[in-house]
Amino acid sequence: MTACQFLSLQARLRTLWKASQFSQTVPLEEQIHPFQPGDFIWAKKFVRDDTLQSRFTGPHQVLLTTQTAVFLEGRKSWIHHSHVKPAVVDHSDGPAALATTEDTASDQWTSLPLSDIRLKLTRQK
Repeated sequence: MTACQFLSLQARLRTLWKASQFSQTVPLEEQIHPFQPGDFIWAKKFVRDDTLQSRFTGPHQVLLTTQTAVFLEGRKSWIHHSHVKPAVVDHSDGPAALATTEDTASDQWTSLPLSDIRLKLTRQK
């Protein structure tokens, strides 16, 4: 490559860089999600074995955050903030005990088979 070719290539690259600056967004100075290290969240699962399975796994604890992503305990990769949602966690029973709206520890469940494929579940408090 000659010096003249190198200079023309460099000039062309400068014009391309200037043109691409207008289409690029400004770097983020603040986070665009509310998640902080220590929070518990649900992570979206994109591949499910069965259609009746939950779309989210967790709750997982947030270890690190960037402006657009979170890193979770037990996961190997970063997750975009749009693929997670906050989990309500009660810390009184341990680090990751899910909060319930009513006391279900004293509930008793009974099952009654109605046919080969039907089952009736009854809860007694």
